[in-house]
Amino acid sequence: MSNKLIRLYLIPVLAIAFALPAAADDFMDIDVFAEQERPVFLQIADFEQERILLQLEKEKMQLVLDIDRMAVEQARLRADASRFVQEENEEVRRLAAENQRLEREMERLARDKERLEERLENARENAPQEARSQRPPAAAPEPEEPGHVPIFQRFALLEIVGVGRQLQATIEDLNTGQKRRVWVGRGIDDYDVLSISLDDGVVFSRDGVTESLTIGSGRD
Repeated sequence: MSNKLIRLYLIPVLAIAFALPAAADDFMDIDVFAEQERPVFLQIADFEQERILLQLEKEKMQLVLDIDRMAVEQARLRADASRFVQEENEEVRRLAAENQRLEREMERLARDKERLEERLENARENAPQEARSQRPPAAAPEPEEPGHVPIFQRFALLEIVGVGRQLQATIEDLNTGQKRRVWVGRGIDDYDVLSISLDDGVVFSRDGVTESLTIGSGRD
């Protein structure tokens, strides 16, 4: 072939080769243009979908935080409940121990009372006959007001309990059988309690007149 013929064949081929990249760029420009030329409602729909997805993610994170917070609160409530039960049990045990201590103290006081009564009875039995005969005569009762009933005809002394100045007495109403507790400062009916002792019993005062009750008095 001659050079002239070769040039005739090469020129179209080279033209096609140089034209292909330009055509490819044109196709890319068409795709970008097509994307930009999408309908507005489709773009809005895409944006709305993305917004909904973001909102759902946010709500999911909030739920996770709420669950964690509730788990912490639940753990705290369980700890408080456990501590309350423990404190309640300790208080119950303390009250039970205090009750036992008081019961032992009452038993001890009852034993002391019995021993004192025995000692008093023995002292009275062993007292010399002369001392018994030299006892001063009992004071004559003061004249009573008309219609006044002596206290030993109204009440009977049942027991005296307590220690030192904390003595208390239980007396019984002979008419009704009702039992009542009295101590110094607290009277009964129209009587004031002046003193309480194991030796003298309960000394009452009414309108300036003193009367006393001892164990066994006030009963036939």
